[in-house]
Amino acid sequence: MPVSIAEATARFGHLTPGTVAPMPSRPFTSADILSMVDVSTGVAHCFTGPAPLFQTPEGSISRTLSEKILYYDAQLRARASNVPAANPWRHSRPREEVALINRFIGSATHQRPYVELMGTPASLALIEAYCKRVCSGMLRSSNSLDSVDPVLFVCVSNWERLSGWEVGKALLAARGYAKPRPFPFTMFDSSTVQT
Repeated sequence: MPVSIAEATARFGHLTPGTVAPMPSRPFTSADILSMVDVSTGVAHCFTGPAPLFQTPEGSISRTLSEKILYYDAQLRARASNVPAANPWRHSRPREEVALINRFIGSATHQRPYVELMGTPASLALIEAYCKRVCSGMLRSSNSLDSVDPVLFVCVSNWERLSGWEVGKALLAARGYAKPRPFPFTMFDSSTVQT
């Protein structure tokens, strides 16, 4: 029997997006930075690359911003890789850590393509529709609450209040849940989403 929304809410309703999808705390280690970059890179690959999740036209704002994200992520990944994983990122100043946080939750500027992507109505509509569709399918196909992904369920349940970081974590949770499963999870027709 499928898991109902009421059952999932009873189990996960006390959780917030910030508790199920927390941003690493400062001071950042290189491992923290690399995990943050993995989120933005994962989101960017949903819009661009050899097999993007969302079929967006060449030159679209979503694809352009995703390519910028990948460019900035490559630079940050190279810099963070030069620091031992367990040590705090001592080469940074607090101002640089704030700049890194603002890449995910700050106001949109040309230097913050991730935040800009999350603020683009067309991109956000695609992400929201996909996450809600996968979450709904997850509940229908789950036989127990143990097979419900709390990140996906809690983020979808609180969609209107999510930060860019949490939207990205929800998208990656949805993609991770849907990837090993057969159709209809693995294919998403973005042309059906109103933008």
